Amino acid sequence: MAALVLLVAGGVTSAILFLTVVKPIQRMEEGARTPLAAGGGFDPVEWPADDEEGRLARSLNDAAGKLRRDITSEANRRRHSGRRICSLFRCRRVIELWAR
Repeated sequence: MAALVLLVAGGVTSAILFLTVVKPIQRMEEGARTPLAAGGGFDPVEWPADDEEGRLARSLNDAAGKLRRDITSEANRRRHSGRRICSLFRCRRVIELWAR
């Protein structure tokens, strides 16, 4: 009888640990593997506790946010540079036609 109680208690404890610790950590891992640079999304990881896992989740969320901002900034910079290059080519063409 005591063995059955211990077995049930162990099963309940395992289920609680899986749902409260292992599953959210798996979500963090999956989120970290998302290809942000390829335009993939990142769903912030919610972790209510202020423990090691909570700090890890916040750090991962912060890093993903910074990476997203950097990617957006770089895309905007390249777009702007491309416009300037096109403008320079148009000016060159005008000068070449004028010089004829």
